[in-house]
Amino acid sequence: MVCGLDVHRRIFASGVLEGCFGFGHLAVLHRRYYQRDDKMITEAIKKIIEENPIALATVDENNKPNVIGVAYVKVVNNNQVIITDNYMKQTKENLNRNNNVCLAVWDKNWNGYKLIGTAEYFTSGKWKEFIEKIPENKGLSVKGAILVAISQLIKLG
Repeated sequence: MVCGLDVHRRIFASGVLEGCFGFGHLAVLHRRYYQRDDKMITEAIKKIIEENPIALATVDENNKPNVIGVAYVKVVNNNQVIITDNYMKQTKENLNRNNNVCLAVWDKNWNGYKLIGTAEYFTSGKWKEFIEKIPENKGLSVKGAILVAISQLIKLG
């Protein structure tokens, strides 16, 4: 069978996906490489999140993805993280239109997670004050805080 998405062959050139095996091949690939973790954010996952840069993805008004790297992320409970906005422009604009986000984080040993959720942007109040007080933001101009409620946590790798 010929796959209309030949991109799989290029992306998984390592031999993980040799070709297409019918309509179910994407589901099999998804189950094999992206395992859902229903426990939400554990202490081990918290350590990975707080000690590594994170990719934050949003979508613009034309449904085009935008991804940035963020460094100052804190876990506030087992299903929420807070992100510092020191320099964001496009991300903030995107969140005003569509609050769905995806985060990806991994450590130097390639232990990683994808976090899917919804974001709320704060320019004042409890969450802005919280983010201003973290040591990593000392001396920086904090424009806002992004609180992400995690609805899905997926182990990568």
